[in-house]
Amino acid sequence: MKFVNWLGLGALAMSGVAVAGPYVGGAGTFSQYEYEDVDDATSFAAFAGYRFDQVPLMLEVAYTDAGKHDIRGLPSGVGLKFSGVRGSLGYFAKLDSKGSGVWLKGGYYDGDADLELTNTPFADRSASSSGFTYGLGGDWKLTPWFGLRFDLENYVDVRDFSDFPDSDAGESNVTVISLGVVLELPSGTSRLPSSYAPAPAPAYQPAYPPAAAPAPVVPAIQSQPPHPATAAPTSIPAASQPTSASSTIKPDLPGGMVAAGVRLTAQPTMLLRQPRSGAPIDGSIPAGAELQLLQRVPNAQGVWWYASYNGMSGWVSESALK
Repeated sequence: MKFVNWLGLGALAMSGVAVAGPYVGGAGTFSQYEYEDVDDATSFAAFAGYRFDQVPLMLEVAYTDAGKHDIRGLPSGVGLKFSGVRGSLGYFAKLDSKGSGVWLKGGYYDGDADLELTNTPFADRSASSSGFTYGLGGDWKLTPWFGLRFDLENYVDVRDFSDFPDSDAGESNVTVISLGVVLELPSGTSRLPSSYAPAPAPAYQPAYPPAAAPAPVVPAIQSQPPHPATAAPTSIPAASQPTSASSTIKPDLPGGMVAAGVRLTAQPTMLLRQPRSGAPIDGSIPAGAELQLLQRVPNAQGVWWYASYNGMSGWVSESALK
């Protein structure tokens, strides 16, 4: 369909941009034709998209069912219907650390328009309808992964059969207001710019001082009594070499850290960049995963552990551990 070509152009323009994360969602809709004698209708919509990190853009596809709009003054059952898919590219302005924001977007839709003629001598009419769409909206994130969504869109020149029965021609704009929920999906792509160089992780400091290595013992040199000139010189024994301590096997941990212990996760949790709620997320951990604990930090939000898991490292709340 035509909207796929538009999405392809948008994806080509965004090649090389780091994806901040995909999202999906659903909403209830309230839709309205331009005519006063055409009733408003309610139905549903579903959507999915990506938001980009290095540029404030979003790419989205959606399916919208505008519902059935009864036409007043005509027999019961006569009404207009429209449903279709659309692709759009938008400007997204982020408002807080959870990901709330507002947007403006524009795109292209492709769908089907129907004229239902129940209780009349005519057969139902159906035709394809496509054109431009534009709108605005916003997300209010309750958590970094879940939020509420408001969207206002205008579908331009939707087929409305206003010339029937002479022809199937006739077009009008359809306004669709939707209110629903949005769910952010985990992404393995880094949210940091390519030039970002993380600071070295702090070394683990044990609670007790390490034992000092024993000093090597050098035997005292014994004084020799005088000998005749012909006597062979007395050799002085060489100092014994200190015995090297056996090497300690250390796990391959970031920044040369030493594990303080191992614990399991009690529930699915996230590796955070700082020891606080709402910090940027660097990875996800399933329930029952084994973590190597590296450093313990208490603060106003509880106790946090700097931990290593599956090649990743970050901060985990102690409340998420067994």
